[in-house]
Amino acid sequence: MPNYYQALGPYPQLLKDQVDMFTHVMFVERSLTRETKRTDRAGRQRNQSLELLSGCTSRILGRLGFDKAFARKLAMNFESAPVEPKLMALFKFLAKVSRQPADIVREDFDTVREAGWNNEEITEGVLVASLYACANRFSAAIGLVADF
Repeated sequence: MPNYYQALGPYPQLLKDQVDMFTHVMFVERSLTRETKRTDRAGRQRNQSLELLSGCTSRILGRLGFDKAFARKLAMNFESAPVEPKLMALFKFLAKVSRQPADIVREDFDTVREAGWNNEEITEGVLVASLYACANRFSAAIGLVADF
């Protein structure tokens, strides 16, 4: 069992809530495909300043069928990964959501919309980014080591 879930073990309802939220956000397709959500997550892992997470992300993407070189590039520096411009616009916006949420301005939304994303897709992307930001902050604050 991953360290993250073990840390929540003494709080069964919180653990259940976390698992349920992750499952509903990441595995239920709404506006964004599961692949888009997974690659966005991978692209932002590098920004958590935890190199171990980048290695884990590369392995996870490899298991999901992504080319090893692409997975590594995405995990280590998403801005240099060979993804279509529309997807890159979303990744850059969500990186700002993760790193500098207080600095988001209307122009940021306009840029993502101009790239071809609608409000529902943007909202779902923000939810994915926020979910992982919460997990990363919790993990860092209590000193968890990535083990997945």
